[in-house]
Amino acid sequence: LSCLYSILEKTTATTEYASSREKQLLAPVIEYLNTNLTDPNLTLSVLPALVGVSEVYLRRIFKKYFGFTPTDFVTHHRIQLAKQLLADCYTKTISEIAAQTGYNDPLYFSRVFKKQTGLSPSKYIQMCKEESF
Repeated sequence: LSCLYSILEKTTATTEYASSREKQLLAPVIEYLNTNLTDPNLTLSVLPALVGVSEVYLRRIFKKYFGFTPTDFVTHHRIQLAKQLLADCYTKTISEIAAQTGYNDPLYFSRVFKKQTGLSPSKYIQMCKEESF
């Protein structure tokens, strides 16, 4: 959470008022995403209501600060977590890692993982094992 807030702090807006207001809008969104990141039932449609703005406005402000839409942000952070788990836990199955990172379907997880990293989860595990020896 502090890492995400530091990214938010480093980003500048055109005016101090806009910057301050936008940061205030994003704080509860980031907290919600961090709290629910690994929840397979995470619903991003609640975000605009959480802060009382339109979906379009929230997406625009979010992308301005983080360089991602909220959906891409969640996917990116889930895959980063999966990479850590795959590299550290050789005893867990891909299905278990998928579930731990918020994906109910291991096949869908594998497709998303490959799209994001260029490697399948099993190839990623193999690469990590080779690098550790």
